[in-house]
Amino acid sequence: MNASTHTATTNLLSGTQHTQVGGSTNGTQSPQPPLQSVQMITAKIGWATSMQGGVLRTTDGGANWSDVTPPGLPTITIATARALVPLGVTVARLVATDNGHLTVYSTSTGGARWSQLTSPTLPRTSSWPQVYASFPSTEDGWILATSSPGLGLMATALVHTTDGGQSWTQVGAGTLPQSGMYETGITFNAAGDGVISGTYHGSSLTPLSVTANGGVTWRAETLPMPTGATYLNTYPPAFWGESGLLPAETGSTHDLVFYRTANGGQDWQPLAVPLPGNGASYFIWSMLSPTETFATNGFVVYQTADGGHSVTVKTNTDLQDAWSMDFLTATEGWVIVKGELLRTTNGGITWTPAAQGEQLPPVGSSTTPSGS
Repeated sequence: MNASTHTATTNLLSGTQHTQVGGSTNGTQSPQPPLQSVQMITAKIGWATSMQGGVLRTTDGGANWSDVTPPGLPTITIATARALVPLGVTVARLVATDNGHLTVYSTSTGGARWSQLTSPTLPRTSSWPQVYASFPSTEDGWILATSSPGLGLMATALVHTTDGGQSWTQVGAGTLPQSGMYETGITFNAAGDGVISGTYHGSSLTPLSVTANGGVTWRAETLPMPTGATYLNTYPPAFWGESGLLPAETGSTHDLVFYRTANGGQDWQPLAVPLPGNGASYFIWSMLSPTETFATNGFVVYQTADGGHSVTVKTNTDLQDAWSMDFLTATEGWVIVKGELLRTTNGGITWTPAAQGEQLPPVGSSTTPSGS
């Protein structure tokens, strides 16, 4: 985990109550199952979600995993979604939806036991198949749910807690993005500055909404468009206090550009020039600090440590079909490729299957100015 804000945007189609729901469904260490997402807290301890919707935890850097899924979670279907938010080595929140009902779980024991918190009340709809969550602290958190699209439009609902999930308040009514925006996530910092990112699937409008009052009201934010780009798809930022980074993809070329803020997301400016997609259909990334990021398009790994003024391009083993990346330091990182977790200890130059410890073929690296 590499940011001071904790956000979950993974959707697996992926009176106060604190009901104890018991321990995990398994809890025993086992080799790695197919993974969907990973977030490491230390070099040894981390959390993950499986392709089947389970919650997993490792204490040996990803070689083995314990199934710490809360008992009784509904089977993953097109009408269900889950969002896992790790908050520390033993602390996490899990948000789950099932046919319009939202349930929040909490653990402080590494998943050995989970508490079922008060269930937020959402507006009536047939289902909430997408859910996103952001918890800047164990007490303060937001959950964004979106409905299935109807005539290109999706309903959205946002709830907020300030007491660790004992109670929830619906916020943002009337100002949340509605006009065809497909949300991709939500992030808040400790001051209550927040961002909802998304895509308009080709519209020239910038799919980004910001708030400065804890989500009570929202406004559309316009990002400077990179040269040659016709539209942007935006994704959840990371915050370090008032500083933050926001990733965005450009149009049909799928180039990646990072935007920086110094005022909690109220204004954003691009870093240098976009990273070229080179024919790839996607990017994944990991943001360590306001100046240091890693990203891959499946063919190469990009790294910048100076805010985008220069970019290190690292020839890579095949990372195509990668869908989750997490760097803990400038040298140590993890990536999931087709469900398998790979690990690097040299900044992405070489990768080792975490479950097997086998070294992949070494390759070189070169450093070039980002504008070249």
